[in-house]
Amino acid sequence: MKKAVNHPYEKLLKAMSLTVTDDGRNWHGLSFSNTDQLLDVWNAMSRRSKSKLVSDSRWNHYPLMSYTKTSRKRFGVLIDMIVRSSLNQQNEDSLRPLVNNSTGIWAVFMLDNAPSSARLKIAKRLRKSSDTRVRARCSKILPVSLLHSMLDDKHYSVRASAMRRIGIDNCYQAYLPSSLDVSRKKHDWWWQSWLSKQAISLAEPEELAFLVDQAKSLDLETGNLDSIDALLGALISRMTPEDALFLMNLKDAGSGVSRALEQKLKHT
Repeated sequence: MKKAVNHPYEKLLKAMSLTVTDDGRNWHGLSFSNTDQLLDVWNAMSRRSKSKLVSDSRWNHYPLMSYTKTSRKRFGVLIDMIVRSSLNQQNEDSLRPLVNNSTGIWAVFMLDNAPSSARLKIAKRLRKSSDTRVRARCSKILPVSLLHSMLDDKHYSVRASAMRRIGIDNCYQAYLPSSLDVSRKKHDWWWQSWLSKQAISLAEPEELAFLVDQAKSLDLETGNLDSIDALLGALISRMTPEDALFLMNLKDAGSGVSRALEQKLKHT
């Protein structure tokens, strides 16, 4: 379905295309000159037009910078310039739309440069943004009481930031594995495995009972247990010696399991 025409969006895009791309490339991407007209177009817009412009969903995932002169989305540094100019001028007709309506790249630059009160307001508004860059910044700004929903975020950087700020002691239940069967299909499986180990080390015995039952049913002869060696070793270290005795058939499953069983049964 074709997106409805957003006249302020089209107007600013046209003004951006009239700027001059300077020769040479910097580490921060393309640079532009002849930008005064662009700022004039932005400043001349009404508050309502600016709100409509910066809330357009096409700004989600828009690159912060570009190194390609012919790219249709090469204007990230110009948007940064507009945001910084608006913050410097402290003009309510510019700041209010940026605080209340910005999305995507506009929100990213506001979250990077605005004062604390504005950052908090934007972060609360956009903590469920479809733009990962925005959610990642929100996870570093929001009060801890609002971060728990981000522990289930689909992107690793957001989950990791939320977990670090909350502290794993306060959220380990979210990372207890539902099964000892660890899938390595996800690119961040190693991070999930590490979190699961930490959660097991912090959990109460009753919270681990279902994993202990799974461990007792494992059989070294029925498959390769290398993928769960570290996880199973962490679980054994939390078992009672009596429960650990049921796993003696797994003593050769891997170094983690072998070491954990040895330590657990050493003084039994």
